[in-house]
Amino acid sequence: PRTAHVIDQARAAGYGKPGCYRPSGPGEHPKGRACDWMMTSDGAATGEQKARGDQFATWAVANADRLGIMYVIWYRQIWTPSQGWHAYTNPWGGDDPSGWHTNHVHISVY
Repeated sequence: PRTAHVIDQARAAGYGKPGCYRPSGPGEHPKGRACDWMMTSDGAATGEQKARGDQFATWAVANADRLGIMYVIWYRQIWTPSQGWHAYTNPWGGDDPSGWHTNHVHISVY
């Protein structure tokens, strides 16, 4: 229900429909507690796409408490309530935009 609420609120704020559930892999996606909002389908976001991702990540952080957001990942940075924004380490290595979250904003909920 919290994931659905975040999706509804993000859509109401104009951020569209995300990709969410994955049946396997690490993290919150297989648990139904994470979604990715794509800013581009081709490489890392730049220009207007990057600015839109920045705006959405800022919106998510500003609404984190009321939406039950556990963390936000965007553009090689991760935000947590206890640490704020700090460097994100890609657990898969390489320079893949998905792994570094440079093509999408990731939101995980409690």
